[in-house]
Amino acid sequence: MKYSIESLMSLTDSDKISISLSNDIQVILDTINDWPDPVESVDIFVELLSKSVGNRLTQINIEKYILGLDPKIDAWKKEALTQLMFLFPHHHSGVTLDEIFFEIQKELSAFYESTKPGH
Repeated sequence: MKYSIESLMSLTDSDKISISLSNDIQVILDTINDWPDPVESVDIFVELLSKSVGNRLTQINIEKYILGLDPKIDAWKKEALTQLMFLFPHHHSGVTLDEIFFEIQKELSAFYESTKPGH
């Protein structure tokens, strides 16, 4: 996803995007906010998540990873990933996080295209 955290934050209060898109963006921002390490961008977050989970970023793989976390050591990571699970029910079964982010990116691109002068 090629959008900065700041640009996503500015969109969550916008009435120009759909409620479902706004909700998905808020879930991503909440997840990044709860992540125990500083995250500079959504792309970096996905890289960190891929390295942590070690498998395709499906709901099942992330849930398995969450179950293996020790809450005494990884409470914030567990909290962040639990937040992230709210994205999956809004998408088809077996979807990967990369696919969800791609769909969000497509919607955001369409939004930005429609707000350009002359549209």
